[in-house]
Amino acid sequence: MKSVETYFGRIYIGFQEGYNGTIFSYEELKKVVKENINLVGAVNVVKNEYIYVDGDEPGAIVEIINYPRFPATKGEIREKTLELAEILKEKFKQYRVSVMFSDETMMLGEK
Repeated sequence: MKSVETYFGRIYIGFQEGYNGTIFSYEELKKVVKENINLVGAVNVVKNEYIYVDGDEPGAIVEIINYPRFPATKGEIREKTLELAEILKEKFKQYRVSVMFSDETMMLGEK
């Protein structure tokens, strides 16, 4: 058995462009993640539905874990997660993307 310190990065991404635009698909997300898989090694992708004041939209959670077979430092996981989050934010034309780590939650795109 092999174990490592638990640490993860989760990207919360909606599929609707802006507030009223095109709605991208889960398959499109998987394609973009696969195109960038060398950046992160392996990810878990889960379909998600975002419900908020005055609306809702489909989306996903993309999770990077400290996988014991290919262990990484907290800094490496943070860097990989933030880099992938920026790629997804751009590709899916999001104003904001939330990123959650084991010890901090961030919102990219707002000052």
